[in-house]
This record gives sequence, C-alpha cells and structure tokens, in this order.
Amino acid sequence: MTVVSPNLKAQKGFQGLCYYVFIHQKKYSVATTAQKMGCSIDTLYKKIRGERPFQFDDIILLTKATGDPIFVEYFCNPCGYMVIPCIKDKTTARMLTQVGKTFLSMTNGEKDAEKKS
Repeated sequence: MTVVSPNLKAQKGFQGLCYYVFIHQKKYSVATTAQKMGCSIDTLYKKIRGERPFQFDDIILLTKATGDPIFVEYFCNPCGYMVIPCIKDKTTARMLTQVGKTFLSMTNGEKDAEKKS
C-alpha cells in the first residue's frame, strides 16, 4: 500500500517552490515574511502547503518581503523573460551603463576582427 503525503499537492508548481524554500531549506522565516506581507503566519503556511492558492498580488508581496526574485522568476523564466531589478541609485546606474558600453565595445571589436580575417 502506498502512503500519500498530505503535502503531495504542495510538491507541485509554485507551492512546491515555496515549500522547498521555506520549509525544507528554511531560507526565510515564515513569521517574518508573513508580517512583512501583512498576513497571518497561519495564512502563509496554508499557502505554502497548498491548502490555499497564491494570488498574483501575493507573489509580488512575497518577492518584496524576502527580497528574493526567485518567486517572480518562477513565472518569467519559462516564458523566456528575465527579471532585472530596478536601479534606484544613480551611482550604480552609471556604473552599469559604463559596464554595458564596455561590453558592447568589446563585442563590436571582436566582430570587426572576425570580418578582417
């Protein structure tokens, strides 16, 4: 006789990801995350275990509460999209712009070298 875990449905999909991150890895505190999300600890546990569905707004709140884009990436990656955080610091934005320009110049330089060969 096969014993079916009560958490079987939590092992699939987004709930499976949440179950793995919160329960198995213990990467984030459920209590702290629930408080930051503005919901009860019990409610968040029920969503993680698959007893209640995650709403789209919950995923945004979960990402903001943990600071981890893995929850949004779960939906973006299969569609061919990548999550890029917004840069609010002007110094960081300037640095990344310079890195981008350097990368493009290196890429263009390599293409020009290939054309000459």
